[in-house]
Amino acid sequence: TGDVLTRFGLSAAGGGGGAYRSAAASSSDDERHVLQDPAARKALADLVPLVSVFARHAPRHKEAVVAAFNEAGRHTLFCGDGTNDVGALKKAHVGVSIISVPDVEKKQRAANETLDAVRAEDKKKNRKKKTDAGGRKSARGGNAGRKS
Repeated sequence: TGDVLTRFGLSAAGGGGGAYRSAAASSSDDERHVLQDPAARKALADLVPLVSVFARHAPRHKEAVVAAFNEAGRHTLFCGDGTNDVGALKKAHVGVSIISVPDVEKKQRAANETLDAVRAEDKKKNRKKKTDAGGRKSARGGNAGRKS
């Protein structure tokens, strides 16, 4: 998570209780920028190829991870769905923004509702056909009015 990246950046920048932590990262605002420190960026560039999934990150962490992949010589694609992803989308070699199209979504919902209604009507008709063709059903599940 992003908290781990911040701690990692503080440690790499000499902030594990050292100079960076006491002088520059004393406030939460400075902790937000620790991943921009050259030592932290170098350490992050060494770390990112070893990690398979990056999840639940703040926008600044997403941007730092994409930048670290870039600095490690990797080609990057970032897929985002909100305004908080803009920084990472811009840093990536390929940025894919997933947007919603209300008109298309509305048509799709209407089509799905119509399809569900048709399926329900077909199911009801099939049940009625089975009952009509087989006579009335007995309490045991057999057909009471059917001759053998």
